[in-house]
Amino acid sequence: MDIESKLLIYQTKELLEILIKKKIYLFSAESFTGGLFSSYVTSISGSSKRFILGIVSYSNNSKKQLLDIPEITLKKYGSVSEEVSILMAKNIIKNYSKAENFISVSSTGVAGPDGGSDFKPIGTSYFSFNLNGNIKTIKKMFNNLSRTEIRNKSVELMIKEVLKIIKKF
Repeated sequence: MDIESKLLIYQTKELLEILIKKKIYLFSAESFTGGLFSSYVTSISGSSKRFILGIVSYSNNSKKQLLDIPEITLKKYGSVSEEVSILMAKNIIKNYSKAENFISVSSTGVAGPDGGSDFKPIGTSYFSFNLNGNIKTIKKMFNNLSRTEIRNKSVELMIKEVLKIIKKF
């Protein structure tokens, strides 16, 4: 295991400890990260105390069916957009009104090596973080990285940002 992976596991343990201490539930709606964020979280023993649900909605159909993303939104903005990222982070918790304090995270982007365009080149990524209805979105461009590197850097960003947000809660 490389140093970056060890650091991410350490940060994920810290994230779960804070979620438990502050009684915050965690949800994730991932697209191009393909469940990698959820995989890091669930690699930690005891994660089930706070990690409620993780969905990989890779296709537009799954975004529509599982996360109630309107087709008009997907057509107007595309699946890789701030608008879709926000709706993913909002809608993942729709059926969990009992989650008093929660944070949900979403990821959507172009990991490559195919699929990029002039408007949304490979590495274009959006992440939304929804803490009890307060949403923050980050747009990040990962330039000149491989598909694996883009996905790994994305999960690193997600873990660090969730940590930052819940530490302030």
